[in-house]
Amino acid sequence: MVNNSVIEIFVGDLSNTEYDAVVI
Repeated sequence: MVNNSVIEIFVGDLSNTEYDAVVI
């Protein structure tokens, strides 16, 4: 959406599948 790189890192750190689905 905004910064895929930043979001990916944030999601990866949380290891949340729900957010991961949104990123993908």
